[in-house]
Amino acid sequence: MEIAELQLLTSRLHVLAHCERLRILALLVHHSCPVGAVAMFLGMRPAYVSNQLQTLKGVDLVRSHRQGKFMMYNVNKTVLTQVSAQVLELGIGWRLSSDAAGEVAPTNTD
Repeated sequence: MEIAELQLLTSRLHVLAHCERLRILALLVHHSCPVGAVAMFLGMRPAYVSNQLQTLKGVDLVRSHRQGKFMMYNVNKTVLTQVSAQVLELGIGWRLSSDAAGEVAPTNTD
C-alpha cells in the first residue's frame, strides 16, 4: 500500500474510532436519514449529529443528497468496504508472535 493510501486509511480509522460516530454509521448503513431523524432515533442533539456527520463526510464515509427541503445522509458503502479490505490487507502475512513481549511478527509465507 502506498504512503498516500496509508495516510487516508489512518484518517478514516481515526474518524471511525469514536463510539457515537459508529452509532450514526450503524443507523445510516440501513437508512438514508436527515439530521433530525438521526438525532431523535439515537437520542442526540441535532447540532452534535450534524457535526459528527460533517466529520464522517470529511473522509468520505458518509454522503448527502437533497430530498425536498431535507438533506439526507447515508453511508458511502464503497468507501466503507474499501476501508475494511485495506485493514484486512494489512493483516495478511502477519501473526502474533509467541514471544513473551507479545510483539507482532511477519509470518513466513514461503
